[in-house]
Amino acid sequence: MLFQPAYESGYHILRILQNSFTEGDVEALKKQIDDYIDDGKSRIALSFTPDSYPYSKLLTLLTQCDRLVKERGGKLIIIHPNPDFHEIIEQTKLTSVLEVYSSEDDVA
Repeated sequence: MLFQPAYESGYHILRILQNSFTEGDVEALKKQIDDYIDDGKSRIALSFTPDSYPYSKLLTLLTQCDRLVKERGGKLIIIHPNPDFHEIIEQTKLTSVLEVYSSEDDVA
């Protein structure tokens, strides 16, 4: 999985640099999030490309990681979901679990 780590506004941001995800990509993302949690980094943001698509395994990962982060007193947020991605998050009622921001600047 191609991603670029960053730190801004108190969040450890994983800027995901690809549009589609294989099962291996989802596992790599989970490992990175697990490593952040193990290192005590509890404020995590996932920033997606404008063309990213949230297929079911990715949505499952987001809910699992959100639960793990919250158990450690932290927060997982989603940044830059395209309109289709955001609509799927809304339709699946994940907006009740995940906070969604339109840009990294909005997180501050």
